[in-house]
Amino acid sequence: FHKRISYTKKVNAILETTPLEDIMKLFVTTKYRRLPVVDTQGVLVGIVTRRDLMRVIYYRSKLA
Repeated sequence: FHKRISYTKKVNAILETTPLEDIMKLFVTTKYRRLPVVDTQGVLVGIVTRRDLMRVIYYRSKLA
């Protein structure tokens, strides 16, 4: 038996200029664990994960 793979048609992505607060809100209000990051042309430039965001918050708090 083959496992059926389903794909979503709409992929939520964030711009590379999206503020951290907005990214945090997306992670808190959705089940997403990672989000693609695109430039203004819609070209994929990276992926941000919940873990990445937690690290940023942690290190910022250590600097404050």
